[in-house]
Amino acid sequence: MNFFDHQERAKRRTFTLTIEFLLAVVLIILAVHLAIGGILTGAAEAQRNGRGSGHLWILDWRLFACTAGATILIILLGSLSKMIALRGGGQAIAQMLGGTRIDSGTADHHERQLLNIVEEMSIASGIRTPPVYVLRKEHGINAFAAGSTVDDAVIAVSEGSLRQLSRDEIQGVVAHEYSHILNGDMRLNLRLMGMIHGILVLGLLGRTILGSLRHMRFRSSSGREGKGGGGAAAVILIIIATGAALWIIGSIGVIFGRLIKAAISRQREFLADASAVQWTRNPDGIAGALMKIGGLDKGAHIESRSAEQASHLFFGDAVGLSSVFATHPPLEERIRRVKPQWDGTYPRIHTEREPVVRETPRAAAPRSPLPGPLGQILLPKTLASSPMAIIPAVILAQAGNPSPAHLEHARELLGSLPEPLREAAHEPLSAQVLVFALLLDPSETIRATQTALLTERAGERVRDEALRLQPLAESLEPQQRLPLLDMAMPTLQQMSKSQLERFLEIMDALIQADERVSLGELVVQTLMDRNLRAHIVGPTRQSTKWYSINGVVDQCEVLLSTLAHRGNRESEALMQAFQAGVRHLGKLLRAPRLRPAAECTSEAVLAALRDLPRLGLMQRRQVLEACIACSAVDNQIQPIEAELLRAISASLDIPMPPLLPGGSLG
Repeated sequence: MNFFDHQERAKRRTFTLTIEFLLAVVLIILAVHLAIGGILTGAAEAQRNGRGSGHLWILDWRLFACTAGATILIILLGSLSKMIALRGGGQAIAQMLGGTRIDSGTADHHERQLLNIVEEMSIASGIRTPPVYVLRKEHGINAFAAGSTVDDAVIAVSEGSLRQLSRDEIQGVVAHEYSHILNGDMRLNLRLMGMIHGILVLGLLGRTILGSLRHMRFRSSSGREGKGGGGAAAVILIIIATGAALWIIGSIGVIFGRLIKAAISRQREFLADASAVQWTRNPDGIAGALMKIGGLDKGAHIESRSAEQASHLFFGDAVGLSSVFATHPPLEERIRRVKPQWDGTYPRIHTEREPVVRETPRAAAPRSPLPGPLGQILLPKTLASSPMAIIPAVILAQAGNPSPAHLEHARELLGSLPEPLREAAHEPLSAQVLVFALLLDPSETIRATQTALLTERAGERVRDEALRLQPLAESLEPQQRLPLLDMAMPTLQQMSKSQLERFLEIMDALIQADERVSLGELVVQTLMDRNLRAHIVGPTRQSTKWYSINGVVDQCEVLLSTLAHRGNRESEALMQAFQAGVRHLGKLLRAPRLRPAAECTSEAVLAALRDLPRLGLMQRRQVLEACIACSAVDNQIQPIEAELLRAISASLDIPMPPLLPGGSLG
């Protein structure tokens, strides 16, 4: 099952969830009406003292309209309030559960190791590096991924996981969570939290009504006042009965909500476990983590008060509900699925003891022949600086489906990055300088213009730091630039909006200093536009606007024409590349035209990439397939073109792993 199948299945699950939720709401409405109608009918009978037949409130359509409207309003407001609270994406959930963001420059060995693993998985899967949180004082072994989209996703790991698990075991857990990110599970998880909270509010309202009565003062009267007192007592009894009914119905609704969570979540855990094994090619990693949960006195337990409502997010069973309501399959079954030869015993672990976390030895990559500081750069075996032979259909199949070869490539690539550049990516001011250094031109004349611009707009200190990093940045292979930028993205996003706006203005000025935009600069612009400009506006999700390519023919023309021209092809080969892409767009109302190079500006490309994400998923797939076919018309692609394709795929919300020679799945 590929990325697109997973996304379609996630949509079907969302539809199923909506139907189940609506059915639950209908049953709750009926229960509330029956309860209130019964209470009013009983109160009326008591007032009549058995004389004649009273009004059957249960059959009163006006009462039904009132109870139905009030119930829907309460549930709707409860759900909307929760969804609004979660609009902050994964960061809001991590903070709700007591998470603390790990500083990218942390000196803690365990935290540094976790950040390295997350960076490896991000490079291998083709998504930007998410912020990483640790759940302090949570000694159970657990983790979760949360967010409404890949762009606002976070990874959170309990402190118990950091202290108790080996590197391979943490990698297995992180790979499990990346499966949830890539398979579209996160948005469904947020909707589950919002919907179930709406039902929960009904029970909370009943409890509030009952609780408020404790603070009311009552007195009994006789005579004329006694009649009034009797009426007041009847009203109070009705209020008590209504509060109790709402509390009971709300509690039953929450039980049904838990059943829905359990039904939707369990099978996804098996899939995520299998994906972790597939990607890491190491069943002992995730199996070891699961076995340590079984052997730890704390297990996977999470102490946070919000753990129950977020129980379906976690790697392990965080709250220990009974098997009927459990959001995770039995631990033994999960272990045997990934490690059939398991003997059934758990290692005995106690939270008082902090084990030594052992790094798995890695083979050293070959050293660069470059002299001096540049000689410290490691060159990964899978890093190709020459054109790569690729198979376009295979590349598309890799989307959202990294292989062990991609993970090994990511590990080697991280090891190949010069240490000063890696350090710069992890601190806000230095991360800005890093981007500026990547944009400094090899030509002394153009670079002089750029450095003068830096001095004027950013100051001498920033200019000097950019010049210090420029030789290292210039020595990078094209495949190293994009991962470095992805690593810097969470750091850059920590800046204020005004700082981001100023940074982007300086970046654009550096790019325009020579009045042309190279492929490498276009990659930088595309990534920054995608991640930082959107960050200034705030987390938003664009709704689908077009379900046909015919709505975006102009944008496709710009993109395919740009890719054809950037390949430095002769006129005949230029048209051949353009037409190769057009053929993958399907039947169109008008034939796209190859635009002249003068119209293929970076501004036109960025504008096209702001529109194209509003296509339906399968139409975005067509566009990406057309771009791949255009770039690889001769089944070869330059490394810098490959990185531009990955930047385009990120803009289309389709995660693309690094392109390896041969375009194989590894």
